[in-house]
Amino acid sequence: MLVPHRTPDVEETMLPPDYKRILAVLRQAAGPVTARQVGEVL
Repeated sequence: MLVPHRTPDVEETMLPPDYKRILAVLRQAAGPVTARQVGEVL
């Protein structure tokens, strides 16, 4: 999976779909989560 380098002009819309799904899970979390918890939701 190719992810663009982080620069100020890179927007979230440029991320691969799987990365967007991960971000959505993290935003819905009430606090810190583990990778395992993210995987279970996905």
